[in-house]
Amino acid sequence: MKKILLGLLLATSALTMGTSCTKEYYEIAQARTFFYTVKAQDWAKDENGLFKTIIIDELSGSSYSVGAVTVALSNNNGASYDDISTFDGRAYSFNYASGSLTLYAQDPILDPNFDVEVPETLLVKITIIDAEDRT
Repeated sequence: MKKILLGLLLATSALTMGTSCTKEYYEIAQARTFFYTVKAQDWAKDENGLFKTIIIDELSGSSYSVGAVTVALSNNNGASYDDISTFDGRAYSFNYASGSLTLYAQDPILDPNFDVEVPETLLVKITIIDAEDRT
């Protein structure tokens, strides 16, 4: 008798769980990649090192407010890329606002007596990943 009741309980639980599931569909996020060549003379200087602002009209609306932005740098004409980090004695970082992205090249320890130098040519790969606000 216990086996029959246990079997009915399991069958009822499986039926209830199987019918209470809902399936959600999500669209695949679209990503757009842009390449920019930045020459050493294109950088401006501030109190912490060097910076370069790049105008990106596509970085607006939902791309800016809920999307994601990644940046990779190449100092060998695209043979390989480094994520934003510290390499070649420089700390690279970025921030972005609607319509623009600013790259920074700084001394990793912010020594005021150290002049930051950047490669003669730096290939910048910027990827914008669109997203949808689901809040």
